Amino acid sequence: MKIDIVSQISRQNALKNIQHRFGQNALILNRIQYNNNEFIIVCHDENEPNHSKKNSIKNIHSDVKTENKSTKKDENIFIFYTKSFLDELPLNKNFKNLILSFIDEPLSIEELVNQIRKGLIATISKPKVFSLDADVYSIFGNVIDKNNIIENFSAKICQSQKKQAIILEKNAQGILEYKLGANADTKIQKPYSLSDYEFDCDKYTYIYNVKYKEDILDLNKEFPSKLENQKILILSAAADYKHLMYFYDQGSWDSIILSNIESGYFSWSLAQFLLQSKFTPYLASLSNTSKQDLLIIENNYYAENICNLLRDHFS
Repeated sequence: MKIDIVSQISRQNALKNIQHRFGQNALILNRIQYNNNEFIIVCHDENEPNHSKKNSIKNIHSDVKTENKSTKKDENIFIFYTKSFLDELPLNKNFKNLILSFIDEPLSIEELVNQIRKGLIATISKPKVFSLDADVYSIFGNVIDKNNIIENFSAKICQSQKKQAIILEKNAQGILEYKLGANADTKIQKPYSLSDYEFDCDKYTYIYNVKYKEDILDLNKEFPSKLENQKILILSAAADYKHLMYFYDQGSWDSIILSNIESGYFSWSLAQFLLQSKFTPYLASLSNTSKQDLLIIENNYYAENICNLLRDHFS
C-alpha cells in the first residue's frame, strides 16, 4: 500500500473520484486544510493501472514553490503532514518538537528526511568506548535472555582482563557464588552479605546479578567504597516506552544493554526512550561472533532508524 496527498477533489462523489484515479482499493484516510485549500490523504495500491502520480505528495512541491512563503514554519505542507503524523503517535511533546525543529521548509519528502537525519546526528552524543576493567558489574533486568547476556559478558571480561569472572547472587541464605573460567565452573553458597564478602580483584572480576527490584537502591551501600562498581540495566528493545522509562527511573545506571537489538527491531518507543534517557553509550546484546567487546549503537545508526520509520510512513 502507498500513502499520497491529493488536492482539488470536490466533496461530492470524492471517494468515487479517488477510486477512479487510484483504483478500486483506494481509501480516503483523512482531510487536511492548507492555505485555504483542502487536501485528501489517500491510501491505495501503488501498482493499480489507474494510479496517477499527478498531485501526489512527492510531486506537490511544484505547487509549494509557486506559493508565497509564510513566516510560519508549520504552514509548509510537508511539515504540516509530519506534525499531523507525529501527533497520532504516543510520543511526548519534547520529542515531537525536537523532530520538527530539524525541518526547514523542505520541498520534498526526501529533503525532509535528510534534514531530520542531519539534525539527529548533530544532537545525539557520540558513544564512548565501554570499559571492561571495573571491579564489579551490577546487572539488573527482567528480560528472558538475561542469563545468556551475563554469561557472554563474563566471557568478554575473561578474554580482556585475563582473569576469571565470578557471578554473585543474593538470596535468603546469603551469597551464592558462581565461578566461571577456563578451569572453573562451581557454585558455592556463602552466608555473607555483600558488605562482608571478601573481594579479590587481583584474580577476579565480579558480576552481581541483581534479582529483585528492591535491591537496586542498596547497590552503593552494600559494596565497599574502594571497589569500582559499574551499574548496568538490561532492557528489551521491544518494550513500550512506559516500561522502558519505569525501569530506567529505578536507579542511577552507568550503561544500558538492549536485548535483541541485533534482530534489527526499532520502534518509536525505543527512539523516544534512547533520546530522553540521554545515555552514552547505548549498548546492544552481546554477540559471540562480534569482534567488538560490546555492540555499541552509534548515533548515525539511531538517526537512520528514525528516518526509516518516517520513510515507512510516507512510502
